Amino acid sequence: MSVHATSEGPPNICDQPPIQLREQDGILHLLLSRSVIELPDLERVKTDLFDALQNSGSTSVLLDLTSLQYMPSTTLGILVAVHNRLLARGGRFHMVSTCPLLADMLQVTKLDRLLFVFRTVEEAVAAFSGTA
Repeated sequence: MSVHATSEGPPNICDQPPIQLREQDGILHLLLSRSVIELPDLERVKTDLFDALQNSGSTSVLLDLTSLQYMPSTTLGILVAVHNRLLARGGRFHMVSTCPLLADMLQVTKLDRLLFVFRTVEEAVAAFSGTA
């Protein structure tokens, strides 16, 4: 008699897409579904962000980073690239974050003058329409 063990368990978070997306009222909402971005995750995050931009006709993009607690500083390059791609097509890029690490990195690099970060999704959405 042969016994086969199966290793089925909960799905590995690394198998799930790091970015979830939906469009609402002309705004592409991108939600980072992880609290930590590690260096090995960066290429997938970058690919998912750029694919979402390419596949959407929206010129207003909101990246929700409210679950983010840690990311390597190289992530800033990806955020600037997203901003620049949108700017080139007449779009706008807003982020939502309460992560002190992100705020510190943006301030130290002076990218807080380029990238718009809001504390809530509602504030970011209102800023697209100029009602913030």
